[in-house]
Amino acid sequence: MLSLAVGTMRTVRGKVLYTACHFIDDEWKLHKVIMDAYPDLHFYDLRAGLLGVDYVCLSPHFIRSAIGKVVDDILYNRDLDNVFMMVWEIEGSHDIDRKLEKYQFIATNHTSTTYMDNVIHSIARLLTLHRDFTGEMYSDLLDLDLTRQDRHRFFSQLGLDYHHLWTYNEDWYSQYCSLEILRNKGYGYTDTLFTELLCMLWGAIYRSIQRISAPNCPTSSNLCLLQLFNLREVFRHQLAKASGEDAFAYNDSNGFHALEDGKDVADILREAMVALDKALQDFYLIWSIPLILDPRYKLVFTKSIFETAYGSQAAEYISKVQQNISELYSAYVEDQTELVCYLEDERVLDLAEGFDILSWWKVHGSVRYPTVARMARDALAMPTSSTLSSEQISHVMSIIRGYSMKGWFS
Repeated sequence: MLSLAVGTMRTVRGKVLYTACHFIDDEWKLHKVIMDAYPDLHFYDLRAGLLGVDYVCLSPHFIRSAIGKVVDDILYNRDLDNVFMMVWEIEGSHDIDRKLEKYQFIATNHTSTTYMDNVIHSIARLLTLHRDFTGEMYSDLLDLDLTRQDRHRFFSQLGLDYHHLWTYNEDWYSQYCSLEILRNKGYGYTDTLFTELLCMLWGAIYRSIQRISAPNCPTSSNLCLLQLFNLREVFRHQLAKASGEDAFAYNDSNGFHALEDGKDVADILREAMVALDKALQDFYLIWSIPLILDPRYKLVFTKSIFETAYGSQAAEYISKVQQNISELYSAYVEDQTELVCYLEDERVLDLAEGFDILSWWKVHGSVRYPTVARMARDALAMPTSSTLSSEQISHVMSIIRGYSMKGWFS
């Protein structure tokens, strides 16, 4: 089984839409293979014919046509009975459900979902700063007159990544890095409850994105739901503080853009909580699968995080999660005995960052849980991050330059 991913990337030649497939081989190695790439060009752009490459137009008026072209190319080249699920990272991707409705994917609850890092980025964007606040940061950064060595030293000391200023291409990350540097240099206006809260929230968001995007991580689909719940708890805790006895101190230094609309700090955090709960509602069924198939967590831990977040309402979520994992397993084999054994066996007591889940399944899966292992191979290959590796970027560029032939399904 494989999972398909469709996303976009910015290059020096403009925006490019790409398709990729993710799968785990018989040796339990995860592969992320670029299948095709389409430059974003206007219709009748002569460069398409001169370059000898397929192209799409990603402007809002033609996005449906672009999606249709990509889906048609996938359908033409692939028997979708072998596809576990699809991830889409372009606007209007809900339109593909109608185009693919006749196909019965293994992950039947979601024909398509989105990259988890994009979901988390969208939460960070809700913390929009007022122009006066960002203007002061900009001026102070210029006054620091940092050398290249200074900048890299600060990023290293603060545990941040200089290169993500380009790979993320997100205002919130630039603002977060700027705030941390200015706090480190002792600027007075950064020594407030508001900036402390902002850095705490953006820091938690950054670390969550890093955990599901780390290039040295064998797979990260098993961590996605956990990161959403972790962020929800961080925001819940900070909301309680910002709406409690220190509310005046938070609002006295409020630098959010929504201050112009009469919103205080707690109002913005409530909106972020609503967005997090919406994301959990939309994605908990699909992302609970790889979490349960992580031998450190299984169903018992999954139950506990729902109970912590939703209290008495957790039972409904847990029931649907149990039904979902059972139905998925039934697509592999009808007898549920092996799945029950896996879920009831003791969890692996190894919560270290370096736990290699693919190696664990390679050693234990084929002997103790061969059918569950098949399911794990498919679920753990689910795409989670829109960030491409340098090898994938090189492949995309070779395609749009007309050097790389297709043949990815041969």
